[in-house]
Order: sequence, then C-alpha cells, then structure tokens
Amino acid sequence: MSRKLHILWTSNDVNTAHFMVFMYAINALTKHWWDEVTVIVWGASAKLVAENKAIQDKIEMAKHQGVKVSACIACATQLGVVDKLKELGL
Repeated sequence: MSRKLHILWTSNDVNTAHFMVFMYAINALTKHWWDEVTVIVWGASAKLVAENKAIQDKIEMAKHQGVKVSACIACATQLGVVDKLKELGL
C-alpha cells in the first residue's frame, strides 16, 4: 500500500498556508501518518511563495523536515515567478 501524500496547494491565503498546508504536511511526516509528503505549489500559491518571506521560510522548514515541495511550471510562468521559484529550489 502506498503511503505517499500529495497536497495540492492552490490558495494565496497566508493563513491557509500556515495552518493547513504546512501544519499538516510537517505533522503528517514527523508524526509518521504518511511515509512521504509532497506539497505542490499550484496557481495563486506560486505568487504568494515568490513574494512572501515568511512563507519562504516555512517552505525551508518543511523541506528540512523531509517534506518535498514542487511547483507547476505553467502557473509560475503565467504569474511571472519562475526565476524566484527556481531560486528557492522549487
């Protein structure tokens, strides 16, 4: 049985990022609810990531805990944030 979780993050709401996306992603991995957790930055969340230092720090913290983070290249291109997301390692 696959124990992989993928969280599709589409909101540009900061509270959603902190209290849903990253709280669940980090706890799901560190508390062993899932073996592998990936957050997928999609749509409006791409611009939030590119522009918000606190969110960037939260991504680094999650990655340090073992959470994988990826981003939709089409969304990033349309929102003009490809270079920033690449700079952040996404």
